[in-house]
Amino acid sequence: MATTDLRVGGSNELPISSSPGIVTQVKTIDFSVNTAGDGDIFNVFHVPVNTWVLEVMVSVDTEEGHTATIEVGDATTIAQYHTGLDIDAATSTVSAATAWKFYSVANDIRIETNHAATGAAKITVRAVMLRVTE
Repeated sequence: MATTDLRVGGSNELPISSSPGIVTQVKTIDFSVNTAGDGDIFNVFHVPVNTWVLEVMVSVDTEEGHTATIEVGDATTIAQYHTGLDIDAATSTVSAATAWKFYSVANDIRIETNHAATGAAKITVRAVMLRVTE
């Protein structure tokens, strides 16, 4: 199992300002460039302290071509937002409002791959976050 950091600026990225407010982050992950095996983890977005994650959406831009699923969550719960999401289907999935989560400490939005070889799919991940304090 490998971990790949796709966050801009790596582990020190602070993608949203320290001021309160709403921000949407968007990242396209091309598995033909970032190949993955079963259990590989991709850090997609940094979540700063005192931030609500309101929604995490995943759209499949290019299908994998064979059975492939992913989990979308954080460092605490890998399937916090999506579990068993099929990336071999041209569908979009939006997390339910019940998946909102408040982060009193910094964390990351992560993807974990569930099959031996993921090397063709392209997905777009969007996260809506609300920073509530400075």
